[in-house]
Amino acid sequence: MQFLSRKICIIDDEPLLCEILKEYLNMNFEVDIYQDSKSAPLAKNFYDYDLYLCDVIMPDTDGVELLKMVTSRNDKAFFVFMTGSIDLDKSFMQLVDNQRVHILNKPFDSLEQVRDLISNLLQR
Repeated sequence: MQFLSRKICIIDDEPLLCEILKEYLNMNFEVDIYQDSKSAPLAKNFYDYDLYLCDVIMPDTDGVELLKMVTSRNDKAFFVFMTGSIDLDKSFMQLVDNQRVHILNKPFDSLEQVRDLISNLLQR
C-alpha cells in the first residue's frame, strides 16, 4: 500500500511522537512534522497537504484553530485529531461530524492503526 505521492503533515508538541510517526509513515507517505503549532501555518507549503495529523491541545495554537486555518484554504484535506482527552466538548465533537475530520485516541493501539486510518481516508 504505497501512497508516496500523498503528503501528510504532523503537528504535535511531543518531539518523540512526531519522530516515531514520521519514521513509520515515511514508508508509505511523504511526511513533514511541525512541533510548533504557532509557526507551522507560516511554512511555505503548509496548506498543500492531503492529510493533517494534529494534536488537539498544544501550547500556542490548538488543533481546532489549525483546522479552521487549513480548511479556509484547502477544503479537500483530511484532518485527524490526536487526543488523550476523553472529555471533548460538544463544539469540538460537532467538527467530527464532518467526513473529513476524525479523532484518533492517544495512546494508539499500534502504529499500524494510524497508518491504516490514514490509508483508508486517502483512498476515498
